[in-house]
Amino acid sequence: MAISKISANQLRGGTLASDIDILLQDSTSYLQFAYSDGSSGIFLEDNTVPNVTLSSKDGGEVLNIINTGIRFSTAGVLTAEFNSGTLRLYDDDASNYVALQTPATLSGNYTLTLPADDGTADQVLKTDGAGVLSWTTITSGVSDHGGLTGLSDDDHTQYALLAGRGTSQTLYGGTTAGGGLVLYSTTNATKGSILLNPEGGDVHIGGGATRSYLYLYEDTGSGGNKVGIRAATGMSADYNLTLPVDDGTTGQYLKTDGSGNLSWDTPAGGGSSSGIAGAVQYSNGSGGFSSEESNLFYNSANNQLSVANGVGYTMLVTGDNGGISIGPITDGLTGALNAINVTGSVTGNMNINVTNSNTGTSANSRLLLTTASTGGDPFVGLSVGDATYVIGVDNSDSNRLKIGLGTNPSSMTSNPITIEGNRVGLGGQTAPTAAVHLPAGTATSNTAPLKFTSGTALTTPEDGSIEYHGSHLYFTIGSTRYQLDQQVTGTPGDVVGPASAVNNRIVTFDGTSGKLIKDSGYSLPTGTIVGTSDSQTLTNKRIDPRTNSQTGSGGVTISPDPSSVDVYYVTALSGTLTLGTFAGSPVIGNKITIAVKDNSTSRTISWNANYKAMGVTLPTTTISGKWLYINVIYYDASNYHVVGISSEA
Repeated sequence: MAISKISANQLRGGTLASDIDILLQDSTSYLQFAYSDGSSGIFLEDNTVPNVTLSSKDGGEVLNIINTGIRFSTAGVLTAEFNSGTLRLYDDDASNYVALQTPATLSGNYTLTLPADDGTADQVLKTDGAGVLSWTTITSGVSDHGGLTGLSDDDHTQYALLAGRGTSQTLYGGTTAGGGLVLYSTTNATKGSILLNPEGGDVHIGGGATRSYLYLYEDTGSGGNKVGIRAATGMSADYNLTLPVDDGTTGQYLKTDGSGNLSWDTPAGGGSSSGIAGAVQYSNGSGGFSSEESNLFYNSANNQLSVANGVGYTMLVTGDNGGISIGPITDGLTGALNAINVTGSVTGNMNINVTNSNTGTSANSRLLLTTASTGGDPFVGLSVGDATYVIGVDNSDSNRLKIGLGTNPSSMTSNPITIEGNRVGLGGQTAPTAAVHLPAGTATSNTAPLKFTSGTALTTPEDGSIEYHGSHLYFTIGSTRYQLDQQVTGTPGDVVGPASAVNNRIVTFDGTSGKLIKDSGYSLPTGTIVGTSDSQTLTNKRIDPRTNSQTGSGGVTISPDPSSVDVYYVTALSGTLTLGTFAGSPVIGNKITIAVKDNSTSRTISWNANYKAMGVTLPTTTISGKWLYINVIYYDASNYHVVGISSEA
């Protein structure tokens, strides 16, 4: 091959002044080296070149570049530098590649030596720690627990060791609130037993902040209910209970010897232990015990103790609500029945007390009297001698509460007090329509609907109070007491004014003191009083115009109201003035003057279409620093007649 455009010194190194082209044998292809403009690389300009060989001084081949690849004829190093050291291996058409890249940072150099062959299927590469790679086969997991190691190590406390751990170990069922631990004796449907401490030792349950139950379940076919057993609260010391050696005989009971040893014993008295189930045994007077269901009976199903059960009326002592119940009344009893009758002769009080000492807001004490909606009246009667006062609900009169003389709420012998919801009727007003509904008065003595007794006035008046003392009736508003009655005699139709009134003065209402009439201090005019709808001529009267004003900073839109404003001022206008539609409720003929002055810079005036020029030209701008007056007469909602335009000279 031939060399052109290059000297020997240039081949040895240094900065290239131009491309280095090494012509190949066919004189048309060449090998090009780097140029000084920063481009780099070795280029084969013609891929038909058979090969380019770089040899050592002794003629040995070092690097052979051919159009199908690069090879080292002897041991050599292929170095990829810069840009994270990427080595790209392209596919056949050079469209895609696989890149091998070093980490961004290395703590030192290392070399990986590939295996001598390509291994077998499913093998993986492994290193010996010195960079030598080899193929290896991954073995499957241990198929038998006998192949596991470390089963007896005591270094993972989260796992239970069946062979035991130290002095003790703890088992947890779950990790969430309310989690549990379930133990089964076998996975078979027929279960065996779970034996705890078969060689001796205690079994403890609980011990935390809350006492624990030991639950004993019934069979699932009976509903799956359970019985819980737990220790008492507030114990002063531990104690143990030792059960009897057998299950005893019928009717026996467990008793303790005071040291925790339990034994079966038979009740004393010689009575039969085979009495009626639920019946309470009592002495029969012959040294034995008897039991009868009809006399004294305990019903364990609803926690009730009944007396005289099934003989017409029953007294029940019930544990569910902690009370005593009388009833039901049966056997067709009629007339009055003293279900609860307290009779005696004592020098002090005879009381029926219902006391609830609980401090909760729902802890009430109640005496409930209830009848059916179609039945009689629930009521309380208070009798002294022949007089009976009744407090109760009249079931026949819309369930109104009534208080009065009578035998029951529906049979009052005098006009009762009636309460319906938040309304009270007095004097026989049985259907009140006000908070307090008074009856009508009559000419009969002692039948006035409301009567006050003269007394002494309050030292300090109280808001809303009515007082009658001396010879006057008073009502207090706020802290001021006002006399309500007037006792000055006059001609029928006259209104009596204050004693200090002056003749022919105007009378007014005093909103400060609350006086209905007072002397205003103004005399009547000598002429005719002006009326709002009268046709009258006013003479020697001055009318002050009504005005409104605003600054026009940044431009404004005004909608004046001719019915309430006579002159509308806009000052310091610094933007566009927009004259909008009138506000309010003007009537035909209302006049208004709009006065405008800018901030010494002429500003644009924008007119609403309702403004109609009447012999004048509507200005489109203000006059710099000058007043501009616009006179307008209202005709209707779409016609504002502009009758005058004038400006400051």
